[in-house]
This record gives sequence, C-alpha cells and structure tokens, in this order.
Amino acid sequence: MSAAATLHSNHVNYLIWRYLQEQGFEHAAIAFTRDWRRTGDIASDPDALPFAHAVQRNDLVSVVQYGVHYDQARAKAGLNNGERKFVWSKFDGRGAPSRRRDSTENGAKSRSTDSGRRKDKLPVARSTAARSLRKGDVGEAQFNGDRDAMDIDMGSADGEPEQDPTSPTVASESDQAGPVERYDSMDVLVQTDLKVEPKTSTISWHLDKPSANIQRVLWSPRSEEDDTKTLLTVGEDLCRFYQIPVSARDAKHLEHFDEPTLSSSCGVTAATWRPDGTATCCAIDGLRELPSGTQLSQQVLLERHQDGTSTTLQLGLPSLEPPGIVLAIHYSPDSRYVLALRTNMKRSMIQVWSSARTNVDAPPLSESVAWRLFDNQVSDAQWISNDTFAICGDQGLSACYQVDESQGQDLSTLPTASVLMRGLIPRNSNIIEGMTDWDVIRFDHRHRIAAFVSRSQKRLVVTPKLRSNDSSTSPDVEFNLPDAKSVQPVEISPSRPQQDHEQNDSAPESFLALGYGDGTVAIYAIRYTSDQALVCNEVVDLNLMVSPVTALAWSTNGEHLAVSNSSLVQVWSRDSFARTNGAVHSPRATITWRRPQSPGEPADGENGDEVIDREPSLSWSADGTSLAFAINEQVSVVGIDPPLQASMRQPVMNGHRSP
Repeated sequence: MSAAATLHSNHVNYLIWRYLQEQGFEHAAIAFTRDWRRTGDIASDPDALPFAHAVQRNDLVSVVQYGVHYDQARAKAGLNNGERKFVWSKFDGRGAPSRRRDSTENGAKSRSTDSGRRKDKLPVARSTAARSLRKGDVGEAQFNGDRDAMDIDMGSADGEPEQDPTSPTVASESDQAGPVERYDSMDVLVQTDLKVEPKTSTISWHLDKPSANIQRVLWSPRSEEDDTKTLLTVGEDLCRFYQIPVSARDAKHLEHFDEPTLSSSCGVTAATWRPDGTATCCAIDGLRELPSGTQLSQQVLLERHQDGTSTTLQLGLPSLEPPGIVLAIHYSPDSRYVLALRTNMKRSMIQVWSSARTNVDAPPLSESVAWRLFDNQVSDAQWISNDTFAICGDQGLSACYQVDESQGQDLSTLPTASVLMRGLIPRNSNIIEGMTDWDVIRFDHRHRIAAFVSRSQKRLVVTPKLRSNDSSTSPDVEFNLPDAKSVQPVEISPSRPQQDHEQNDSAPESFLALGYGDGTVAIYAIRYTSDQALVCNEVVDLNLMVSPVTALAWSTNGEHLAVSNSSLVQVWSRDSFARTNGAVHSPRATITWRRPQSPGEPADGENGDEVIDREPSLSWSADGTSLAFAINEQVSVVGIDPPLQASMRQPVMNGHRSP
C-alpha cells in the first residue's frame, strides 16, 4: 500500500475547508462544502467527521511546512539523489495586489534581459545519465573511513533477481559456484597513466537492484587476515556488504550480504564502522506498515555486529516535530559510544548510546545514555576524546559536551520534549564568539585543535580552546575564504593513535583540505612551535584537472589525499606539500584516474543547458592498497600497485603487502 493510499480524500478536503474558513474565505468555503456533499463523502457538516476534533488551527500550513523541511533534510542526507522535490518559492506570496500587478506589467521587460531562461532552474528528474551537484553542506560528517573510484561493464548492467542473503564472511557452496550473472554486472580492467606511476587495476560493477542508489561507500577500518576486504555500500534501498578480493584477477565473483531488515521503501541516511572494525551502525529511514494497513514514518538506528547479531538503538519518543533525518553517526575513538545527529532543519537532537561489546551478548534494544535537544540546526559533530564531543551549527552554535553515564543510572527513561538534556556535562557552551552559521567541524587528534568552517560567511577558524578549562594560551587562527569560490568538501588528515597527544615541535604537521567549486583545493598546514604557539598557514593550492571538487578523502595513514568529482579522481602525496629549499613547488598528482561514461551519458557532465556534477563517495581501505569510488548505481574499486602505503615515512604495522 502506498503512503497516499492511507490518506482519504476527506482528510485533505477537511484541511482545505478549515483553511478557507480560517483565512476568511467564507463564500469559497460554502461553495466547497456544496461540491463536497455532492460527492456523497459527507452528509452534512464537515465538523461532524470523526477526526475533525484533532485538527488544529493552521494545520494545512503546518503540514506543507513540515513536508518541505522533511524533503530538505532527506536531500541533505543524500536521499532522492541529493535533490529536493519541493523548494521554497522566491516570490512574495503576501505582496500587495498593486505590487503584484506592477511586477506582472513589468514582466516582459525583465524576461527580455536574460534570453528567456530561468535564472533558478527547477530540479531535474532523476536519470542515470544526469549527475547533479549536491550541496556540500551535507556535512560529510564523515565517519571512520574515506572514499573511492573506476570502470564498468556496460553490456550486462541490468540486474538479476535478488538471492537469499549470505554472510559477508562465509558464503554457501551454491553461491560460490554460481555464475557471474548471479552477482552485479562486473568488469575487471587494468588502467595505466602514461605520465605517472604506480599502475592501477580496477574492479567495477553496477548494482543489481534497479531501485537502489548509492549514498556512501565505506571500507572496514580493520585489515583483514584473509585475501578479501569488506566494503559497506549504503543509500536508497541499499545496505550491502561486499567481500572484495585483494587482487583484481581474483574478482570472478563478488560475494555480498544484504541487510535483511531493510525494505524497499527504506533508505540509509548515515552509516559508519566502529573503529575496531567489529560492527557497523546505520540510520534507516522509511515507512512501517501497521496491521490496519496504515503506514507510519519510522527511523531506526541499527548496529550490526560481526557475529551476525544486531542491536536497535532506540531513538525514543518523537522529540522533534517533524521527526527529521539522522545526518551523521560517529563512534568514539575507543568504540565505547556511538553518537547520532538528527535534525529537521529547524531543531536538532544529539543522542549517545553505549556500543555493545564483542565479548558479551549484544542486547536486542539499547536506550540512549545521553541526549541534548537544540532549538536551532546542528550541522556537524565530532568526537574530540573517548567521552567528549564538539558540535557546530546555526546562529553561532559551537559547543563541547562530555558524556556522564552516572546521571542516567537511576533514570532509564527515553528522551522527551520536556527534558532538554541528560547524561551530558557542558564543557564549553561558546567555543567561538559571534553568530556565524557554522557548517563543518573537523578535529585533529594530533594537535588537539578543531577547524570550524562557514560556507555562507566564508570563514575558517582553527582553535585549540575547545573546553572552558583548556590551558592553551595560543590565540585562534582565522582565515577569510575567497568570496568568489564556493566551499565544497572539507577534510583533515588523520593521525595514527601513537601521535594523538603529541604537541611539540617534533610532531608532524597536520593538513586541512578545503575543496572549491572551481576545481582547486586549498591545503593548510597545522603545527605547534617549540613554545606551544599554534601555527596554521595556507601552503599550496591543488588543481583538479576538471572542476568542481565534490569529494575529498585522506588515506588512513594521512599520507595521501584523493580529490574527486563525478568523472575524475586524482591522488596527491603529502610529501609534495613540503618545502624544498625553502619553497613549495607546484605539486604533481601521483595518480590520475577517469571514470568511463555510460552509453548516452553527456560528456563532461553536460546535460542540455545544465552543467551538473553529483557528489561521489570515496573511501580508502585500511591498508592503503585500494580506493573505492561510488556514484549513482556504479561502484569501482581501484587497486594500486605498488601500494601507496609503501611510501609511508614509518613502516606499515598492519596491512597487506602489494598483491
């Protein structure tokens, strides 16, 4: 049953009738009632309908507003191809009649100046050929992973019927012996760039689920002991684990496991791996059908464990109205807690749960140990220690909270709208002064600093003072970003655990990367001087061969940066950012890789009058030997030979050798 089928025409008619009455259109309301009675759906007074008493004043307006905000949140989470189905009109619906007449009379003149084209284009319909630019504000609240790229077999892209799910680690004999058609259409290619080494080999395929669309791909953060690696792919109607062979030559079959709780009407809005690689957590948004046939919107946070068991993280009562969308999920560095950020674009909520341990039985349900409701939009959140996280958002929101489970030991209630906060200790309610709308926060564990980015107000602030009692005397470092450039992805280089708390002159630099719509990437170097003064400088600009830059991903050891849009991936080494004889020379990409286009797909992202570029997903494998790239229904895994990990300054402790 469709969602529309659960809504009777009487419900819609009554909302319209009430709206006409409330707004003073009495004659229209009387005429509407007369026509309504003619259908036979009502006998007399509409107020006699059994549900009429539950309708509040201005409910029709509220329904429309809630729907538009919910649609905006789904687009921000990457669903609906990252596009909004409904947008706010830029016309003033409350304008005076004389003003509207004036604008109508002058309409011909204003249209003649722009060649008859609309300046604001309407959203285009979804097609596999169109690649649309998704607003960079989807925080790429990134999780514990990075992103990826490559080629495909166009001849057999149509999918086969779904098979019984198999374990991501153990496949049945029949599955292993099945023909290639049992799996997604797949091609194994070897690609070499004449200008640079190393070489790349690529495994590429299309999803075999016509209704699925990829929002994100994530490698397991754990280096596998066998010859395969696990890749999680999530999106609309998609939550699938692939077992990827280390060598492209072994890719005759791709074993996969579909999350059994995900129905066709659901989508995954956010996902992440536990840092120890023993579990994943996904936010599932969809519809639940009741025994009566009625469908209700439902959100579920599901933690899937390595042994096949799962835990549902309870969101509690609908504290947000409308419920909103889970935009980000993050595990704490020690894997003890999992945090979820939910927003309806007006209000927001942060919730924290204890993650089930692998040495005990996973509980089927888990209540949150801490939460906080906000009256404005929270855009991003990051863990800054094992029990403390920082957030940013609209109206200058920049704060820090510490989890305190002792507050909830005697209170096992779920979140309610009357309780704004529980289980959290505020450590800094105003990290940065002012009312800037912050979009992104990135934390550097090596130097214990956070970078705040505002796309609309073109600000970048790097600060060490996250907690109120921080002893750092170093001032914040601020940059004014270029007005003419649109800020897209923002990523900071990760640090290895042994470097997390180093704050001295011997600690390596960290690098912050900001991608722009014109195809450039600004690289900022962050370090402390010998007297503990924070230094942050813009050291170099990278230039992607094709604009815009829509995705960034640092390798897990922080030694390489992948830069991408829907058609191209280039990889730079952090060594190329270093000064040589006191100067930084123009860095050269180590790897350049292009995604082959599907038949009929417009060249260079052109689609008629519109040039659009969808944001792909990139993810580096834990051992640095593979880069995954996904866009629309296509997934590519680029194997690098020799592996880029071989160029690390320090030896690889865990990971595969070159295949």
